[in-house]
Amino acid sequence: MGFYDNAPIKKAGQGGAKAKDGHYPRVMIHKVSIPPAGHHGTYFIVEYEVLDNGGNPDLSPVGFKGSWTTKLGTQYGYGESESSEFIAIAKGITFDEVANDVELRKRFLLQNEGAGTVMTTDASTKVTDKNYKMNKHQWSLVSAPSDASRAQAAEGMTSAAPAPSPAPAPAPPAAPAAPPSGEATEEQIRAAGWVPNPNDPSGAYWFQSANPSAPQRTLESLKGGI
Repeated sequence: MGFYDNAPIKKAGQGGAKAKDGHYPRVMIHKVSIPPAGHHGTYFIVEYEVLDNGGNPDLSPVGFKGSWTTKLGTQYGYGESESSEFIAIAKGITFDEVANDVELRKRFLLQNEGAGTVMTTDASTKVTDKNYKMNKHQWSLVSAPSDASRAQAAEGMTSAAPAPSPAPAPAPPAAPAAPPSGEATEEQIRAAGWVPNPNDPSGAYWFQSANPSAPQRTLESLKGGI
């Protein structure tokens, strides 16, 4: 894992959604982890919950649970820099203190020291010259974790007022019939809960939206049998 050599690897949770672009005055960190490497490498993952969206109806709502990822082990080391910067902000220390202390980084991951930290974040989408969309966050510290906030993060709960219960979702439409060849269509694959991996510019690999940590599959293999 390069920069994180010898750091214990922990399985990530199920957060996979991305917050809508905009300013969020308060989000609570639930978990920070490095899950087992998949087809496209190793990722540093931050799972969080929105406590305050500033009352902006265009943003993800209070109670929304999402994640931010950055890839480790790339040619230019962007992921190592971004993950170290996040740890430094969450702990209220300098970037150099994190970058020069592998034990600190390992402890932050192993003990999930970020859980319960409340932060401000500005979410944005960066589009590369290959039309690949990257989810970006600018973080700043609001408050360090307390015993109460750690417990809330561990239970997936917050002190924010619960959002109104949504109306029952309509029944999903029936999946379209398979083509004569018997090959599954892309619509059927999506209806079965598979979505393209946003970190794969080629669009070849897909994952289960309800279980992002499960093994990924190529679109061609899914067409042969979901």
